[in-house]
Amino acid sequence: MTASSGPRSPSEIRDYLLDRLNQALRRPGMFGGEMALRLLLDHLVYAERQDEAWAEERQAMKSRGTFIPTGVTGAFRALVPGAYECGVASVYAEFVRATAWPPPW
Repeated sequence: MTASSGPRSPSEIRDYLLDRLNQALRRPGMFGGEMALRLLLDHLVYAERQDEAWAEERQAMKSRGTFIPTGVTGAFRALVPGAYECGVASVYAEFVRATAWPPPW
């Protein structure tokens, strides 16, 4: 692998973040669970200038009871015994789908 000079382009950064987010949504445990999903989403919404949409979605998640002070994981833990990482990822995937970020598959 050869290193190219200069910073990466905005489209390269966007593609990288989308790829990582899609991988993390499919295998949340391998990426660090909900915290990794939140960090990737925070970076992507910043890069895409979707901060307001993400803030609105978090508020809607709180209204629906799918996000509590301990996150989506905490909301699921109150309903489903044990770790439920796929369910947690599906809550975040709803926002990703609604934002029209195309998955790479």
